[in-house]
Amino acid sequence: MKNIILQSVFAVGMHHYGCRMLNIGERYKCTFEPDNMFDNNAVAIYEFESGEKVGNLKRQDAKFISLMFKNNFVCGDLLLKPKFEPVVRKRSIGPEQRCNLGFRCRDSDAEAIVHALKYAAFYVKIV
Repeated sequence: MKNIILQSVFAVGMHHYGCRMLNIGERYKCTFEPDNMFDNNAVAIYEFESGEKVGNLKRQDAKFISLMFKNNFVCGDLLLKPKFEPVVRKRSIGPEQRCNLGFRCRDSDAEAIVHALKYAAFYVKIV
């Protein structure tokens, strides 16, 4: 098994779920939501302990992350860890918070994951 870490993934929509930001350094669990009525590539963010939904991954990031689920590359949980304070670029959009996202994959899938994320806007690290 290999660990995949994606750096500079953005969490959004926290204000829709009653919080302004995710706690820096805390772990969150992500789940693919193919039946989401707004985006069939949506990846939701849940508190690790309580399981309460607290946001989503940015649409552009979720497009690539959803491929990991669709191709069965993710073994176990997909974990998110916020690294910085949220930034508001436009008032109409809401805050974006930069995070790292990690998951485990089979050794044989690591190269395919790097290829699938070649055009993504985040840095891929294999450990």
